[in-house]
Amino acid sequence: NEFSLDYDFITGKQTTSCMEDATLCPDEITLRNLETMTITAIGKTNGVVQLHIKSIHGTGCDAVDTNDMDDSQEKNNNEHRVDQLTCSSSSDSATPDEIILESFSNPSYDWGTQNDPVMGGESYSSMEMTESDGTAYFTGEVKNVPFLGVPGYIKTQSAGMAPYPDVSCCDSLKLTVMGMEEYGGYRVSFGTKRAETGFFATGFKGNFDAPIGEY
Repeated sequence: NEFSLDYDFITGKQTTSCMEDATLCPDEITLRNLETMTITAIGKTNGVVQLHIKSIHGTGCDAVDTNDMDDSQEKNNNEHRVDQLTCSSSSDSATPDEIILESFSNPSYDWGTQNDPVMGGESYSSMEMTESDGTAYFTGEVKNVPFLGVPGYIKTQSAGMAPYPDVSCCDSLKLTVMGMEEYGGYRVSFGTKRAETGFFATGFKGNFDAPIGEY
């Protein structure tokens, strides 16, 4: 219920929540394959900020281990993953569990960055993977866009040909992250469905707070 398709495309703040309008909630087609995920910092940071990211999970899931599936089921659901948990509405042996969407100890996707200079801003960022400690370091500074007088942004986004595991049986998204500075502009989104506002805005978006100094 924390994700919605209706948000201000400049600030990322929700305009209408999923609880207020069920048509804005994540749909089952998207949840069966998220296609892409994005972590964004929107709004001035007053200096460089760094977000440490360990993993992203679907939680509150009714999931079944792929070891319990036949070969055709496993190939169709998660061809690129081994011993992966995924949603299976037809399984009689489903039990509550978490489903790994991304683990930075062994990343399944490429994560690049994009910043507001594409619209005349001065923000900058980088995304560094350190598999030895299983952490991705999303680092940068967000500055307001002087020409437009709007908040700037930095973001890191996943890309790759492999589909995401089916999380249509999950009820929450869990980010294992740690912030190094106080900052209230973090957003996370998934999917490619067009948002209600903004020509280029896509995906279901929600806010999150990063705990300081601990995961």
